[in-house]
Amino acid sequence: CVNACDAEREGEHIFWSFYEANGLKLPVKRLWCSTTLETDLQKALHDLKDASVFQHLREAAAFRAQFDWLTGMNFSRAVSLKVRAKSNIGRVVTPTLKMVVDRELEIRNFVPQNFYEVGVTMQKREKFPGIVLVPPELKQTRFPNEKAANDAKAGLGKTGTVESVVAKRTATKAPTLYSTTELQKDANKYFKFRASKTDSIAQDLYEAGYISYPRTSCRFLPTSMVPEIPNLLKPMEVFPELAAALKLVTPAAITAATSGKDYIDDAKLTDHHALIPTVKKVDPSKLTGDQKKIYLLVAKRLLSIFLPAYTVDSTTVMVDSNGWKIKASGKAVVDPGFSILYTSEKKDVILPPLNKGDQVDITGSSIRKGQTTPPDRYTDKSLLDAMANAGKFVSSAEQRAILREAEGIGTPATRSDILEKLASDKTNLCRIEKGHYYPTDFGMALIDTIKDREITSPAITAKWEKKLRDLQDNGHPEKFKADMLEFIEAETADILAKVSADLARISV
Repeated sequence: CVNACDAEREGEHIFWSFYEANGLKLPVKRLWCSTTLETDLQKALHDLKDASVFQHLREAAAFRAQFDWLTGMNFSRAVSLKVRAKSNIGRVVTPTLKMVVDRELEIRNFVPQNFYEVGVTMQKREKFPGIVLVPPELKQTRFPNEKAANDAKAGLGKTGTVESVVAKRTATKAPTLYSTTELQKDANKYFKFRASKTDSIAQDLYEAGYISYPRTSCRFLPTSMVPEIPNLLKPMEVFPELAAALKLVTPAAITAATSGKDYIDDAKLTDHHALIPTVKKVDPSKLTGDQKKIYLLVAKRLLSIFLPAYTVDSTTVMVDSNGWKIKASGKAVVDPGFSILYTSEKKDVILPPLNKGDQVDITGSSIRKGQTTPPDRYTDKSLLDAMANAGKFVSSAEQRAILREAEGIGTPATRSDILEKLASDKTNLCRIEKGHYYPTDFGMALIDTIKDREITSPAITAKWEKKLRDLQDNGHPEKFKADMLEFIEAETADILAKVSADLARISV
């Protein structure tokens, strides 16, 4: 019997759950492979490992599932009893709900502050904009009151002297390839797709053979796939929107992109490689509109790594006028590079040629009144990002490091389900309006009731992930089991003893 499930913890759990549920007694060998390339599979088939080599991984996988089941079952029931309303409590869903609630409280408690900026129009052959810096630090542009802004405006002369010109050229390479989470975030950014919708479309494309396995946390390809790259690019030729970019992909460009570790790195492979198009030919007319959108996102991300860097010249000019410092910033695109694949509504400010000591005319100035604004409510994109970077919500440096290595809370395969559960009428935790997450009154009251408990923080994942890794590396499942049961029993008893609220009236 060969275990050919995903080469990681969850793959191990799936196989052994099936094996034990069916009462199998066959000896087991383990196939360990992160790609579906024929050469890699042949190599792995000729190097099958005995299942005992992965015994600790098997134990860690089983206990991770048990931990989530026990915490969800016991804490949900205990909290439900103590707040007199059905409550969904879980290792991932509850900390994610708290992120939404905390953001809502931040917005509601936000007190806007007025500010004033002094905009200036200057001219040296051509007109260009600038903005007055607030003295004496000269680090910000927002004056605290209208009088200070008026004083600055009135103090400007009819001319100014260029004190400094700082030019910098930056070249930005294409980002790494798609993981599931990065695809979900971009689909939400460009098309406002919910994560669950992106998952469904990607699954259809995968089952049709057009893209690789869509549930992956990896953003890199193995070196064994490099010879396949020309074949992977071939199906893209039927899409007119990719034609200009494909012409730039030369053998030299492919070599340059694959010679380093920016995109090709065996050491960073997980159970699967990055999400990419396959070699299967695509008939665009056979794709739905949404399928085409997702396929092109995936295709563009792979294609982009073989294009030149996005290169810009950024210039910052400092002008003195009667002692007031005016800052002017401009940008010029030297090479659009991979950005030709993506539309942008940004319009760059182009400055005229300027040198230190030049005189410029001050042709106009105005005061703009504004108000500080609260942070934005979460969208699928920003909430997925918060879950993937959950370490920023914990104070312990060690726990931040663990969460960074674990890539946050939830997995690429489960985060969209968590977001669906949050917004479900059945849980009554959040609602979505125009793509933004709002906690319900019940969701806010629930977090307010249990907010100081470990289950509301990503720290619970970091704490138990550390124990799982120790089990995975060193064994001793009996110790993990004892620690787990002790924690579940103690926390459940503490909830029953200390939590008390009546949320029945707002739970419906």
